Amino acid sequence: MIPANPDDSSTLSVAEKVIYTAVDSIISIDEVGTILSFNPAAERMLGYSSQEIIGRNVRSLMPSPFQEEHDGYLSNYLDTGLAKIIGTGREVVVLRKDGTQFPADLAISEIRHDGDRIFTGVLRDLTEKKENEKQLRDNHAKLSAFLETAVDSIISIDEVGTILSFNPAAERMLGYSSQEIIGRNVRSLMPSPFQEEHDGYLSNYLDTGLAKIIGTGREVVVLRKDGTQFPADLAISEIRHDGDRIFTGVLRDLTEKKRWESQFQHSQKLESLGVLAGGIAHDFNNLLMGVLGHSSLVITELSPESPIQSSMKDIQDAATGAAELCKQMLAYSGKGRFVVQALSLSEVVKQFGHLLEISVPKNVVLKYELAGSLPAINADSRQMQQLVMNLITNATEAIGTDSGIVTLATGVMNADEEYLKSTYLDDKLPSGDYVYYEVSDSGCGMTDDTKQKLFDPFFTTKFTGRGLGLAALLGIVRGHQGAVKIYSEVGKGTTFKVLFPAIDIEAVSVPAGVTPPRKWKGKGKLLIVDDDETARTVSKRILESGGFTTLLACDGREGIEIFEKHQCEIIGVLLDMTMPHMDGLATFLRLKQLEPGVQVILTSGYSKQDATSRFSGKGLAGFIQKPYRPVELLHLMDQILGRTPSE
Repeated sequence: MIPANPDDSSTLSVAEKVIYTAVDSIISIDEVGTILSFNPAAERMLGYSSQEIIGRNVRSLMPSPFQEEHDGYLSNYLDTGLAKIIGTGREVVVLRKDGTQFPADLAISEIRHDGDRIFTGVLRDLTEKKENEKQLRDNHAKLSAFLETAVDSIISIDEVGTILSFNPAAERMLGYSSQEIIGRNVRSLMPSPFQEEHDGYLSNYLDTGLAKIIGTGREVVVLRKDGTQFPADLAISEIRHDGDRIFTGVLRDLTEKKRWESQFQHSQKLESLGVLAGGIAHDFNNLLMGVLGHSSLVITELSPESPIQSSMKDIQDAATGAAELCKQMLAYSGKGRFVVQALSLSEVVKQFGHLLEISVPKNVVLKYELAGSLPAINADSRQMQQLVMNLITNATEAIGTDSGIVTLATGVMNADEEYLKSTYLDDKLPSGDYVYYEVSDSGCGMTDDTKQKLFDPFFTTKFTGRGLGLAALLGIVRGHQGAVKIYSEVGKGTTFKVLFPAIDIEAVSVPAGVTPPRKWKGKGKLLIVDDDETARTVSKRILESGGFTTLLACDGREGIEIFEKHQCEIIGVLLDMTMPHMDGLATFLRLKQLEPGVQVILTSGYSKQDATSRFSGKGLAGFIQKPYRPVELLHLMDQILGRTPSE
């Protein structure tokens, strides 16, 4: 037995010192299992002191299921002398004094002493080892699950570029199975110009150890098994394994990201051009006010036999054409003049398509596939007619001089978010039912380059361009919260599908036109507030020709000052929307404070919806879009101010 005070080295033999200082528990028992010795490591491991455990049976250190097993091992060993039966070098479960259990490795040896057989067991606590093994297994399972389920491709190579691992995402992305690609060089996954570049990166990295040289976090081009290429983001890391250097690359396909970036940049460009077009159209409309207004007034004042009549009508026609161009520019900017009502898209296509048939080339046949029963859409009939005409014209021109068919179809579909994301003008449109107008031609189709520029203003594949073209169509669709889907293949034709949100309202008939206003004479004083001198002058002449007297103000602040002085005389105000110092809305609100019943007619180069959206519920009497003809302004005054008492 080891002495109670082992510091007295004179009382310990070398063997006893080894046992006393051992890290593992060393326990000796006799043939019946009585504990004979118990070293300090055993005391620490099992919680017993030597004094309390020596003399007890070793079964005290075993959970009950293992006690009978131990007896069997010991009995068999004593009978046969076969060490393997007693379990030398095996894993057991040990019971501490406090009742807790732990796994341990047990190695047993036998000695003979004075004719007795002594068995010495060396116990090594396996708790930490087991926990580490479990952690390793868990980590391996997590890593395996990550590699199996990762969206990105994860590929490992050695120092010479041999592929060592290839996860399922890589199989899907690159078209190879693990079995056919592992063992091949990673250069197989690169287009030829990049193979030499990769060799240079790898060589420089191995020589210098600089991670940035190998290209961590850079954009590369990757080659699939079928020969197609795609852009990818590559991030590389290095590990050491058994002395080898292993490089692991994570590839992320950038195809979709690149497409969205391109579409976003294109959309931003169109939006910027739209803002420019809208601003130009607004200012140009003020100039056209002067041309159309003055020419109309001169025509009414000239004798029908005057030789100037013809020239004045030519001026008026030219100004009208310029006004139509302004409408296209406003449509492109999404600020066109809309008179929204519930319309049947099939009825619009049928009505306007038949009108266009006379202008369609003889080599082109129009084929109708219009749904008989469609939900209505909220739309402006004139804008829808413009859209129908633009797409039919575009389709017939795509066919050229060959014989071909243009198919006009309408229908309703349920569009989900994924479908809407693939369209032009995806302004986070809600999923749901959409009514569509589809125009398909059997023409030449479009290249990818043409598709990219399709909606650019003045872009054309013809010898000379003729205006805003499909760019104006895009503005009409934007203004109606719609979307455009395009299918095209070179040599196989093109299909444009325009979608508009369906509404649960009965459609009205497409209006035939505006009833001409009756002739009348107004009476009273009107205030004209406009920062454009030409617009003020023309409006003054028109209103005074209609029987009114006028007061003029060059901006909102001057308009308020004049109104305060002449409040009792003024029966109405013609108010411009966009002005410096004090805009139309601020002026309107101040006028309503001074006189809640004052009749204010708003005027702007922008559409009614765009100009009046902030006036909703505030008592605006009416709206007229610039440029307007004298008859249109006087007709509006007739509707708002009514007949004079003399009538």
